[in-house]
Amino acid sequence: MKSSQIIVLAVALVAAIGAGILAKGFMDEPAPVPQPQLSETSEPAPPPVAVEEVLVMVEPIGIGETLILEQMRWQKWPAEVVDPSYVVKSKEPDAINKLVGTTVRLPLTVGEPIRKNRLVGFGKNYMSAVLPKGMRALAVRVSSESTGGGFVLPNDYVDLMGIKTEDGTVNTNIILENVRVLAIDQFFKQGPDGPQTSIGQTATLELSPDEVELVTVAQQTYDQISLVLRSVKDVGIRAPLPPLGEREDRQSKTVRLIKGGQASK
Repeated sequence: MKSSQIIVLAVALVAAIGAGILAKGFMDEPAPVPQPQLSETSEPAPPPVAVEEVLVMVEPIGIGETLILEQMRWQKWPAEVVDPSYVVKSKEPDAINKLVGTTVRLPLTVGEPIRKNRLVGFGKNYMSAVLPKGMRALAVRVSSESTGGGFVLPNDYVDLMGIKTEDGTVNTNIILENVRVLAIDQFFKQGPDGPQTSIGQTATLELSPDEVELVTVAQQTYDQISLVLRSVKDVGIRAPLPPLGEREDRQSKTVRLIKGGQASK
């Protein structure tokens, strides 16, 4: 046998032995451990939010104003936060038409749900609805000068001051203190130079029956009654009037009128 043939056989033998060793290694290698498969389960979808259609304001409205159709609309509202005082469409589908013409006793803002306890219905007087039990409403003659230049508004508290001129002497007396103003016939209108305020002739005050008597007499006694505006931090409950035979002016002051540089006596 030739040497070249011997070399080829040797190489083939070595290759066969190597292939056998590699095959044995693959056979002895442990099979890979299967990895546990994580099941992909989707989260359950949250339940839909229950909603109600609630009657809300489209534009703001103030005390004593009347509701009109264009000022109201239905709006979706989460059912879980719907207050029992709200007007709900599922219970009153024709509420908008029924509420047209009712009077507002407390202000409502844009988007605010309409509550029936803030309205005065048909055939009911607005003033009697806002008047506390046992109290009375009395109109007092006023002017822009006697109402703080027109800055006295409903729900403000004032002192009533009586002014009377006798023989050139101006006498002033505090008639009542800390009186609530229920209404004042002040209104706003659009003028050529912008909004203008017009002051009327009367202010309606919240008084007890005894105070009605006192202020009625004061209107006949004094030339003018002025409303002196109080700070909101100074508002409190006033004490009841003493019996009729024991009443005295709570404060009195006399002012001498100056004419031509000479004080009158």
